[in-house]
Amino acid sequence: MIAITLGFAGILIIIKPGAEIINYASLAVLISAIGYAISHSMTKHLTSFDSPLCIIFYMIAIQLPISFFPALDDWVWPSLYTWFWLIILGSTALSAHYCLAHAFRHADATVVVPMDFMRLPLVTAIGYLVYNETVDVWLFIGAFITLCGNMINIRSARKNEKL
Repeated sequence: MIAITLGFAGILIIIKPGAEIINYASLAVLISAIGYAISHSMTKHLTSFDSPLCIIFYMIAIQLPISFFPALDDWVWPSLYTWFWLIILGSTALSAHYCLAHAFRHADATVVVPMDFMRLPLVTAIGYLVYNETVDVWLFIGAFITLCGNMINIRSARKNEKL
């Protein structure tokens, strides 16, 4: 509970909620976070009896029709240049999902998911350099508090493993 509280407090410090931040985009981020939590839980469960490659295959088999048919209404063929980037994006996304499923097979979700948090510094740097996002001290304070929650979570999982 301490880890969850620290993680939530860290996120609140980063986004600095106020009346102006509660909008549809914020709700979409919240819903996607819940979706990720469900996805991680289901992936961890599936790794007990399916291989990571099988999990990725069925993920694609399910997501393809869900995204294909709604896209037909406004479909525009990408340019050759865009196809290059779509192939790069698809390859890296698939490899990330494969690695995540493989990690869930070898470790508990309480260890894998907090380690995924470590991409925050990279995302921060890309946001700053590419998109001119502002970086203030509250981002670092919130990230540190969330990292402390993650470390407590990992240590707790290790302690339970030894028992």
